[in-house]
Amino acid sequence: SLIHTTVSDMFVIGTIVYFVQRMGGNWRDLGFHGVRLWKDLKVGLVGYLAVLPVFFLVLIAVALLAYLLSYEPPPHPLVEIFLEEEKRAPGIVAYSIFLACVAGPFLEEIFFRGFCYPAFKKRWGVFWALVLSASFFALIHQNAFAFWPIFVLGFGLGYLYEKRGTLVPSIVLHIVHNSVFIAYFFLAKTVLIGS
Repeated sequence: SLIHTTVSDMFVIGTIVYFVQRMGGNWRDLGFHGVRLWKDLKVGLVGYLAVLPVFFLVLIAVALLAYLLSYEPPPHPLVEIFLEEEKRAPGIVAYSIFLACVAGPFLEEIFFRGFCYPAFKKRWGVFWALVLSASFFALIHQNAFAFWPIFVLGFGLGYLYEKRGTLVPSIVLHIVHNSVFIAYFFLAKTVLIGS
């Protein structure tokens, strides 16, 4: 699963870069223009604090609905690796964390906000580009239970990119979000095992 994800991500990004270069563009055309690193880092962190309350409200509503319907969503493949970390090679666990917290957010932002969003925006305008790119982002995670929380996150990531004009704040927000959730998972696992 990890190899498949890595190869798929690299193939998609390689294809995007190839076509952008073929059209006379470069990395800057994928959302890396106007970068002001310290300001963009701060904007990404503040953006996360702004998106987080809405994300949690939607997550709680979806969890409540799942509870009322007695629906147990399937676990994310990485959750299975993290649950059985003691049985896995440390390198696999470390690579899984790197993939979830760094590589995944970086590559996903290039694809969804740097590539898809501008194409949607050119055809349908800002609002529908935000809705479509956020929907595509949520659908690609292949989890019906998590669609709406991931949609909210994707909408926030797109909005941040639209306002700043560079991907760096969106990448920061995405990295922070995934890192917080993985840290929370390991913390909860430690507490539950300890009790």
